[in-house]
Amino acid sequence: MKYIDAAAEEQDQLFINELREAGLQPKLCVQCLTCTLSCPLSFAMDFQPHQVVRLAALGFKKHVLSGSAIWVCASCQSCSARCPYGIDIPRLMDVLHQVALREDIPAQQPRILAFHQVFLWCLKMLGQPYEPLLALLYSLKTRRIPPGLISQGISLLLKGRIKLVPIIRRRKAVADIFQRIKARQ
Repeated sequence: MKYIDAAAEEQDQLFINELREAGLQPKLCVQCLTCTLSCPLSFAMDFQPHQVVRLAALGFKKHVLSGSAIWVCASCQSCSARCPYGIDIPRLMDVLHQVALREDIPAQQPRILAFHQVFLWCLKMLGQPYEPLLALLYSLKTRRIPPGLISQGISLLLKGRIKLVPIIRRRKAVADIFQRIKARQ
């Protein structure tokens, strides 16, 4: 977790307006910590979910976009399902990392960004994630093989838990979703 000297920071009003135009209302947050306590990945974030919401509400664009939290979020909806004020935190996280990508703000942990890019590419091409291809492309992109990847992959393959050839379903439906998103930007 990081400390930010709020008195020394400059608020980015255009950033706050952009979030408001996207239909997000981080200023509704009362910092009850329900989102952070519900998040299964908060332990891996530099800023906890409630802190990300507060940073966004205050317009601290540089800090919120350069942190790992927006890339670590799995969009599991645990936080927004429990938020007493109905703040859609996974959508906020998604908008934040779209802004970071658009403005070419590098992630503090480049491997998280690499996984994000590979995952979206697989989703666009196949209509669903396919773990063997994901692992291969991630290893090529980061130029490292995660420990145990090969032995675990062989074990899963032998047990019939993964297939060598992906079963492609919903490819057209997922492609349509990506087209609609692209049209909105």
